[in-house]
Amino acid sequence: MHAFDFILVLFSFVYAAAVTHVLSTAGQIIIASKRIRLSWFNTGWMLVALLFTCAWWIGLWDLHVVKSWDIGSIAFYFSIAAGIYLNARLVSPRIPESGEIGCGRLLLSGSFFLPATGTIRLSSFSSSA
Repeated sequence: MHAFDFILVLFSFVYAAAVTHVLSTAGQIIIASKRIRLSWFNTGWMLVALLFTCAWWIGLWDLHVVKSWDIGSIAFYFSIAAGIYLNARLVSPRIPESGEIGCGRLLLSGSFFLPATGTIRLSSFSSSA
């Protein structure tokens, strides 16, 4: 195995965790659909987080041409992967076991996370350029 293969596996675990978290929350929303008022704003954030994560995961292939990896490059790309995971985690609300609730209220109750997710996306867009 080459260094790229090991690094790809490391990053893939982080991206897989992000995808799993978004899809798990979507499943919880579907299961609890009778007591949840769907927020299209929140659904949009979750969809963008899912697509954003998948795009970065697929984009890792472009790194296969790198011949040698230093610890700084690995740390940089791992921090991007960690930021993308945090983005997915912050836009996926925790669904309570009981009671009627709206996803918009869940998302807005943590509205201080919105600037954080925007910062994460902006920094990862600028680093991909």
